[in-house]
Amino acid sequence: MNVFSSKHQCNVHSLAAYEKSEYPEDWRKLMRLYMVRRTRSFIQENYAQTDHGQRAYFPARLPKTATFKIDEQYAKLYSETVVNTITALKLPRYGLGEYLNPKVETSKKEQQIIKDLSRRKPCLIF
Repeated sequence: MNVFSSKHQCNVHSLAAYEKSEYPEDWRKLMRLYMVRRTRSFIQENYAQTDHGQRAYFPARLPKTATFKIDEQYAKLYSETVVNTITALKLPRYGLGEYLNPKVETSKKEQQIIKDLSRRKPCLIF
């Protein structure tokens, strides 16, 4: 097994290998050679002028206002109390550094991970 396969846990000839490659130009080259991207505007500009068989055009997008009534129960979800409560929540996923045991010795690698934990935001953001 080669170094790349053991490091990234994937076959060097797989799509996952391109995604994990240290050479991003490999991924771009693969996508350029094998992926076909056709947006709505591209099709309208390049293919809508001539018909080859059955006509099938994209409809014009017209924005429309959708009105609805917010009932009293739903409106309570956005009350000041609810919003302030959610804002004050501290999620362990984002505040993991607060749960460290200072009595446990850590390796250099672990210390770097701990340092990176402090970059996470400790609360929900709207």
